[in-house]
Amino acid sequence: MTDDLPFTVSHHALDRALEMNVTGAEIRAGFEHPTDVRWSLKHQAWCYTRGRISLDVSEDRTTVITVLWASQHDWRADYARGGDLSGRERRATDDMKHLPRRRT
Repeated sequence: MTDDLPFTVSHHALDRALEMNVTGAEIRAGFEHPTDVRWSLKHQAWCYTRGRISLDVSEDRTTVITVLWASQHDWRADYARGGDLSGRERRATDDMKHLPRRRT
């Protein structure tokens, strides 16, 4: 079923996608048809953005390393929702400077 995918997804990215209720279709669309692509110095990876998500993609553009929210609004909503953060530390929503930003 996944043999036709032009990329692989790391276990970490799969865990994040499941936590965030991001669908496989969203990940595939983000990889194949991003609205923004840029190099992330912080993560040393390509950052593909589409819709509500950003994907960190390996330098050789073959592996989705992680899934992130694309906007500060979505990060805030995620942390406000609470629930199981699967070992991630809860962050204050008023200090979001460490999070990637979508260019506007």
